[in-house]
Amino acid sequence: MKPTRAELAKQLALEVGKFALKKSKESFLIEFKDTLKSDPVTSVDRECEHMIVKAIQKHYPDDGIIGEEGGPYNQNTKNFWVIDPLDGTQNFSHNLPLYCISIAYVEHNEPKIGVIYAPVFDELYMAEKGQGSTLNGKKIKVSEESQDFSRHFGTSALSLAWVSCGRLSYYKAHELFPWDFAAGALLVQEAGGLACTLENTPLVYFQPQSFFASNKMLKTKHFEGTK
Repeated sequence: MKPTRAELAKQLALEVGKFALKKSKESFLIEFKDTLKSDPVTSVDRECEHMIVKAIQKHYPDDGIIGEEGGPYNQNTKNFWVIDPLDGTQNFSHNLPLYCISIAYVEHNEPKIGVIYAPVFDELYMAEKGQGSTLNGKKIKVSEESQDFSRHFGTSALSLAWVSCGRLSYYKAHELFPWDFAAGALLVQEAGGLACTLENTPLVYFQPQSFFASNKMLKTKHFEGTK
């Protein structure tokens, strides 16, 4: 029986996350996408993406897919998946536990499913449009604090998961790619928060842009005076 997209996203996040955790204890290849050697990619990133893409294409062959390591696999802009097979590659390659798998499903530029799995902590964050956000099956919500509390951990997706459960009060960046924020944006929104660009405009899920997410009180504070 074919899994629903939500079931598939959850299944893949867990499977790929456990695979990455196992691989973190073994040797793996590290390459760089840029001449400055500031943007690494490991063989594990590519293996994880291959696993995710193969499963999506098996069950939903007509869906588009945007992946960090392989680009668009299917040019479907109406409904597509946005995946980061290993967000926090620098951390992963240095044996820091702050990395995760991020999988989102988008329809008509609106995220419908968002899943983030942090394998070292065995924490599965999941959101479906209109159904709230959960952490390991329990409902979560953004913080209610009015003070800014944010940290940069080298993984935007995991940072947004932590905004959704109240560990951080906000997160912002001047440029993120869709695979960095697609799942996390929905998690924050379904947990009672808000996500938009730094210009206070709606997000799009197929191109890089600035990003801001927080509880409603902090959004008002940050954008006070803007139109």
